[in-house]
Amino acid sequence: MTDVDERLTLAFADLVAANRGRFRDGAGWGGPGYYDVRASACTADAAEVELVVAFRAGVRYCCFESGCHFPYYEAGWWAQLRECLDRHGLGHLPLPAIRSFRGVIERGAVAQPGIVGAPDTCFVWDGSEYQAGPWPPITRQAEPGAAPDPAM
Repeated sequence: MTDVDERLTLAFADLVAANRGRFRDGAGWGGPGYYDVRASACTADAAEVELVVAFRAGVRYCCFESGCHFPYYEAGWWAQLRECLDRHGLGHLPLPAIRSFRGVIERGAVAQPGIVGAPDTCFVWDGSEYQAGPWPPITRQAEPGAAPDPAM
């Protein structure tokens, strides 16, 4: 793993660690270590990355959908990624497109659909993988005459 890959991984891990909440029974979800995250540059300028995210064995999730845990369709998520990249010394790089997202559902990962169910509605996964993407960066479009978006 290169230095850039390590810093990309830290930036994406920070991004998803900020995603926290509570299940209906009060148990918390999210935070550091909730997911196992790895990112690697696909291009020399890191304009495209491959992202691998593991839903960990023994950990409870609402679901295993990429769009639920990684809202790549929202400009605000990309702006937060920009902040994370900057914090890890990657401010000189463009906001990367995610060429591929590989979701790894570890054997023993727990799903509680919709967060609102009771723990007795959980089920334990046998393990699988899926692929999604590509996801190009989404940034807010500036109004004519407005200052440029700092996420761009």
